Amino acid sequence: MRIGLDRRPLIISPPRSKYRKRSRSIFACLELQPNDSNAREKLATGFMLTNQRGKAIEMLQEIIQQHPEKYQPYELLGRVLEEDAKALAQADKTEEAKAEYSKAAASFEQSLPHQSRAAGQLRPPG
Repeated sequence: MRIGLDRRPLIISPPRSKYRKRSRSIFACLELQPNDSNAREKLATGFMLTNQRGKAIEMLQEIIQQHPEKYQPYELLGRVLEEDAKALAQADKTEEAKAEYSKAAASFEQSLPHQSRAAGQLRPPG
């Protein structure tokens, strides 16, 4: 435990090992059902939380190729790319940041038609 300047314990976020354990469970699930896109999305989220952004992006792109009708992977990918763009902008890498923001925007845009279809399926017949 670390102590803050005023001698009170600092509040520390949950350990990353918690996410790694959860990821192992999801890997086991994927061994049994390799095409389970929900488990793959959760694993991609776990990769994001454990700063394995490259793996998260790769997995989300695979999900989009296999299930282009789902909007959630587009949104998750957009969030990862947007966070990467912010980090590049803070590092004064303007051109790279613009390119990442552009990719993020494209991913968010691609999710919109799929969201509309999903919302239409949930509406009661009129």
